[in-house]
Amino acid sequence: MLDLYDRLHAASHGRIDPLCGADLVELGYDPQLSFMVRSGAAERIGAFHGRGTWTDVVRHDGDRLTMSHPALLDVGAVGKGFLADDMGEILLAHGIEEFVIDGSGDLLIHSRKPVRVGLEQPGREGIVVGTVEVTRGAVCGSSPHRRSWGTGLHHILDALTGLPAKNITATWVVAESCAAADGLATALFCADPEQLAQAFRFECVILSSHGQASVSRGFCDLPGQIFTA
Repeated sequence: MLDLYDRLHAASHGRIDPLCGADLVELGYDPQLSFMVRSGAAERIGAFHGRGTWTDVVRHDGDRLTMSHPALLDVGAVGKGFLADDMGEILLAHGIEEFVIDGSGDLLIHSRKPVRVGLEQPGREGIVVGTVEVTRGAVCGSSPHRRSWGTGLHHILDALTGLPAKNITATWVVAESCAAADGLATALFCADPEQLAQAFRFECVILSSHGQASVSRGFCDLPGQIFTA
């Protein structure tokens, strides 16, 4: 997980950073779930205002992590995907070759036949905007819809500004590992897809707040499709 965050932090030019956990607290997504923005938060959040960053504060050797000073980490960008990958390795080690692990919308798939996955429209349960078929790999989606608590306030932050990402409603990523797909689905809210593609192999769909869908070059070949009116 720590190595993956190294790659995500570098590929996103610092916009994906576990130290944004402190920013979430300032914005009201705190242990008490107060959903109240703290006074003066805008002057403290984000790397631009001096909040420590992954490369400045954190050092790690294998699974041993050391921080230069106390800090709040949020590993939610890859956490569910990482757990799904671990579960998949356990199943494979016990001779179970076919499975679908569903981590609340983050899917790890090992199947002889393609599994067709619907891309659910945010805020409209059961309504899909497209589909993708996967035999071996992961499909992860991300959206602020279920974790928002005020106008413009949600849990997907640009770690440089410390502010919730704008202009994107949902993302979906297909990748080899569930942890990578999970992290990339978050990163696409605030990082350039072409920059991410220099460090990771993946296909994706990005749905803008204006209802426009962008797909990566290889998405249709998976095969995947987006429904149009």
